[in-house]
Amino acid sequence: MTQKELSKLLHDTGCPVNEGVSSIKNEKVFPRIDYWEMLWEDTMASGDDYENEITWQISFYARKPRNAMVRSNGRKVTFDEALQLVPPDPTELLEVVEAYQKEVDKIKKKEESKAQMKAFSSR
Repeated sequence: MTQKELSKLLHDTGCPVNEGVSSIKNEKVFPRIDYWEMLWEDTMASGDDYENEITWQISFYARKPRNAMVRSNGRKVTFDEALQLVPPDPTELLEVVEAYQKEVDKIKKKEESKAQMKAFSSR
């Protein structure tokens, strides 16, 4: 794979991508990808010529560990697939359940008030 092909592959993820170091503009952006040449090796090619073999370091930064884009290998995923790749955070689930419970409690209070008004008016 050439550097150009690698760059295109990384940019196609839709994340901000930097070659070398994060730009000042992207250093606080999540998720983001930084990549750079890490190792150059001369490899004997088939015709007695040396060819450079380059190892690239690719770093993916996410606000939370295991971002769905990393787990999907850059493939676009649906919301349901993302949930399978990255299970929800238990504290976030608890917040959702508590918010739902508050709504249920409001509905119950309204129903109780209606029942009390109906019972009062029927006397």
